Amino acid sequence: MKNRIAWKRITAILLTCCLLCSLLPLGAAAKATVGNLRFSAEGEFKILAITDMHQGSQYQPNMVRFIAAALDAHQPDLVVFDGDNLDGERSDPFASEAQMETSMRYFLTPLLERNVPFVVVQGNHDASYGRNSGFDSDAQYAMYRRIGGNLNLTRDPVPSLNGTGNCNVTIAASAGSKTAMNLYFLDCIEDNPLPEQMEWMAGISRSLKAHNGGATVPSMLFQHIVPAEVIEAQTPLPFSLGSLSRSFNDKSYGFLGDLWNFDGYPFEPVGGRSAEGEVEAIQAQGDIFAVVYGHNHLNYYQTVINNTRYINIPSCSELGSYGNFLFRGATLFTFHEGNPADFTMENVPYWKLINIQPLTLKEYWDYSPDFCQQKLLEPFSFLYYIVEMGAQAVLFPFKWVFRENKPVWVG
Repeated sequence: MKNRIAWKRITAILLTCCLLCSLLPLGAAAKATVGNLRFSAEGEFKILAITDMHQGSQYQPNMVRFIAAALDAHQPDLVVFDGDNLDGERSDPFASEAQMETSMRYFLTPLLERNVPFVVVQGNHDASYGRNSGFDSDAQYAMYRRIGGNLNLTRDPVPSLNGTGNCNVTIAASAGSKTAMNLYFLDCIEDNPLPEQMEWMAGISRSLKAHNGGATVPSMLFQHIVPAEVIEAQTPLPFSLGSLSRSFNDKSYGFLGDLWNFDGYPFEPVGGRSAEGEVEAIQAQGDIFAVVYGHNHLNYYQTVINNTRYINIPSCSELGSYGNFLFRGATLFTFHEGNPADFTMENVPYWKLINIQPLTLKEYWDYSPDFCQQKLLEPFSFLYYIVEMGAQAVLFPFKWVFRENKPVWVG
């Protein structure tokens, strides 16, 4: 008799719990349904893009605090780690697999604690980490999958392709099963994508179009390396200035942007790679409205080529590399279901969200002499920023009236 009463009480408790769970807000339930990304009921989707963290064996507490604060402040639907997540130049070549896992968990913990899905793109320093430590991109991919579980949306559907983690992720409309937007992710390793990667992406584009009633699915591409042709958006120079310029097609270019078709702040020369043809392939494919990349840590700009926006987002690293104190942080992209190509982007810098715990000059120097030198150059960077911002402000109304591709204020 007592056992029957006990079982009745347990059953009642379980039924009560089920009833309470059913009353949870839909937002909480949707957040837990990982892998089925869709626009919100208000027709909005947000991506927080983080690049060039350069996480090595030395922890970056301000960076992790910042990532947590950015997640809480902006509630993104997806986080994209856009390459150079690990710091290959400073990694111990005899690092253990456990040490690599510890480094990854360090910056992934804020996402895991908040149940935020993410995608990982490989960069050139991730590749060099593999060479120096013995844990190549495939081993890193497997570790990210093990740590992230269902939250990690990165896949490698065609392992024979150049690199690891070449994949796409679709975003459904707020209601129904229609695909409203698509995201491509390419591993450039240490160069621009190879023709085989572009062909694979074009095949995905055709497949999405066929399943969408013949309508093109608007798409965005994330990769780490700067497309080589973007360098032509910089100011041409009559001769090379060494490290202060970049060469492309037998011409030299400075770090000042072509102000007529350039919005934002390039604090270093655009660092494209030798491979060409990506911009033309993107134009031919016809579905990509924006390409997002990192690599050049100091730059935060966009330029338009063939009606596609090319966007350089700044580094999020606290210690592992030189960084721009004005923009260092993350970039928030907000898309609208009716027209994803008409998105907004916002720089989310450290200083807006956290009080940075300052390090001594010796601590900076011991970890990264280059970063220390950058700290000494910050006053000059700020002066350049003021001049560049003034030029952008003066030209903005003229661009709006006369330029075919209307400018979007980058700030």
